[in-house]
Amino acid sequence: NHRFTSLQCINPQLKNHPFISHQFTSHQCTSLQFTSHPFTSHQCTSHQLRSHQYTNHPFISHQFTSHQCTSHQLRSHQCTSLQCTSHQYTNHQFISLQCTSHQYTNHQFISLQLRNLLFTS
Repeated sequence: NHRFTSLQCINPQLKNHPFISHQFTSHQCTSLQFTSHPFTSHQCTSHQLRSHQYTNHPFISHQFTSHQCTSHQLRSHQCTSLQCTSHQYTNHQFISLQCTSHQYTNHQFISLQLRNLLFTS
C-alpha cells in the first residue's frame, strides 16, 4: 500500500518484498532486480523500465500505460491488435500490445509496452 509518484531509481536491489496495490506514476528505473515479489493490482503510467530482471513474480491485474518495449520473445500467446516482430510467445495473453524481442512467461499483459524486460516465472 505504497504510493510512488515521480520516482527515480538507479540500481536498487529489492528482495523478498511484497508489492501489493502499488501505484507508480512517472516511474523511471534502471537496472532493477526484483526477486520473489508478488505484484498485484499494479497500476503504472508512463512507466519506463530498462534492463530489469523479474524472477518468480506473479503479475496480476497490471495496468501499463505509455509503456515502451523493445526486443521481446513471445511464445504461444493470444494477441489482439498486436504488432510484433520476431517474437516468441509462451502462455501469455496480450491485448493491444506492441513489442519487439522480449521474453514473457506466464504473464497477462493488457495494453502493455515494455522495453528490454526479462520476465521469468
